[in-house]
Amino acid sequence: MALTFDDGPTDATSLLLDILASRGVNATFFVVGSMVHKRWDVLKRAYDEGHLIASHSFSHSDFATLDAATIRDELANADYAISQAACIRTRLFRPPYGSLTAEGQALVEDLGYKVVLWDLDTRDWALSHDLKPEEMLAAVRHDIRTLDPGGIIHLQHDLTEASVALVPAVIDIALEEGYRFVSVDECVYGKEGERSAAAEASLAFTRGECAPPTYKQLSPPEVYEELLGFVALRSKTRHVALALGEVATVPLDMQLPDSVATNVDFTFAWRLSSYPE
Repeated sequence: MALTFDDGPTDATSLLLDILASRGVNATFFVVGSMVHKRWDVLKRAYDEGHLIASHSFSHSDFATLDAATIRDELANADYAISQAACIRTRLFRPPYGSLTAEGQALVEDLGYKVVLWDLDTRDWALSHDLKPEEMLAAVRHDIRTLDPGGIIHLQHDLTEASVALVPAVIDIALEEGYRFVSVDECVYGKEGERSAAAEASLAFTRGECAPPTYKQLSPPEVYEELLGFVALRSKTRHVALALGEVATVPLDMQLPDSVATNVDFTFAWRLSSYPE
């Protein structure tokens, strides 16, 4: 059984990592690229502790509504954010909401990704509405007993502590039903040593070497003028409230001042890497 968590990293992800470490269980995190810049250290911790990192897009948009160019941007930008935080390039992708057309899936696969959905939906998102914890856990036990025993990919979210707090109980239920825990790549590609040549050639991720994000000062007005122009090209319907000449300290390639970050996508932030120190 593979435990998978979507939509992080968030404030609850550190608690989840503590729980998984205490139970000796590895999981797979399908992360949203636009969330990574805020908590790149949490993502790095997850990777360093043996968890698998995978893509859940950059902005969590419905891929069934996106054109080909936007899908490419979503994947590339998420890939960049993940690679900067954890020094890896993931090859697994889960579309937000599980929504993807046949044409979209073909494009995603042409770009080298393996699309991964789930068997067991915990519906933990409903905990903030009318779903009671005991109801969620009862449904998890029922599904584990009725699904194909050959392997289960579970779906949960590391968005809230209410959901994360139930992870120990989910682990206990799976163990009681005779399951062991694996990462998604074993479900997708098979056990190490038993993989086909094709699987070995396109594993879940490739490792790289990189340093933690560095910091730089941005102050010249021309920097902001070019940045604002680039924003206008990428997103004609959005506006940036930013005083020219403002001095800001931002992680290189990872984050912008709040006055920018709250108004525009982070897809343009990486242009900062072209500016001199």
